Amino acid sequence: MKRIISLLLALFVLLTPFGAYASEYGIDVSHNNESVDYAAVKDSGYKFVMIRLGYYNKLDTKFFENVKAASEAGLEYGVYLYSYAFNDEEAKTEADFVIKTLSELGEYKSSFTLPVAYDIEDKQLFDKGRAQITRNVNIFCSSIEKSGYIPMIYSNADTFKNYIDVSNAKQNGWKIWLAKWESNPDFTKRKQIDGGMYADIWQYKKGDSASDTVNKYDSNIAYDFASLKRLTKPAPVIKRVSLKKLASTKKGFKASWKKVSNASGYQLQYSKKKSFKGKKTVKTKSLTKKIKKLKRKKKYYVRVRAYVIQNGKVYYGKWSKVKAVKTK
Repeated sequence: MKRIISLLLALFVLLTPFGAYASEYGIDVSHNNESVDYAAVKDSGYKFVMIRLGYYNKLDTKFFENVKAASEAGLEYGVYLYSYAFNDEEAKTEADFVIKTLSELGEYKSSFTLPVAYDIEDKQLFDKGRAQITRNVNIFCSSIEKSGYIPMIYSNADTFKNYIDVSNAKQNGWKIWLAKWESNPDFTKRKQIDGGMYADIWQYKKGDSASDTVNKYDSNIAYDFASLKRLTKPAPVIKRVSLKKLASTKKGFKASWKKVSNASGYQLQYSKKKSFKGKKTVKTKSLTKKIKKLKRKKKYYVRVRAYVIQNGKVYYGKWSKVKAVKTK
């Protein structure tokens, strides 16, 4: 009965300082949970699962099994990495490992709609101090965001207060997953961490390993579930740039081209060789570009292409036809 009552709360619209939102409940799992009964999880009213991808650059032995089973049960999922990064380089190693692994999701990628969480809880990390841990978080989350995923930070209230400066997370809109277990959780009030940020997911109960029901898994509430979901868009179609005019100037040239409607900007390349060996590349958001300080009376080959930034990823169109110009 208690489980039914708590899950019914997910149907309510909760009120916060930000307005109204719809919550959903979920679990989190790792290889420690062995074989998860996802059908039972789904039947119990849970909507999502956060799956451990691994630790440092090591894959969780149950990761792909959990991804497959959760997807086939109709659950949406996100992932988390348990961090062992002691410095900037190791934090980048962790981010690169996650990004590479996510590129291998294949047919189960469509169910991967939720954030990529950075799990900061290992006590060995605390010896590195607040500044280093904060840098690790910023490096990891920035890399994840640039790859088109939603970054999230997981930890308990004490770690958020004493070891992570969340001001950058707040500024960048990165998500927070708070671990704070309570025997009688109050779902009507959104949990808040030190620094003024509200939790996006609250892990409110540790799983009971002795249970033979869904109570064996850690329980979570995602407050504003829709805001956690990654927008999955196909790669954009980018038209080929039409290089309109190439005019010679003193020790340089001026290029102009037609607008590509969905372009975020343009790249212009120029070289003394038609093969573009030794090329120079410049970026601009305008439809013209002046190149200066070149050699006098030299021939240069020029081409332009558009690019689009979507979900943090840069997509490039085809290069324009190459044109040549001789400087004055």
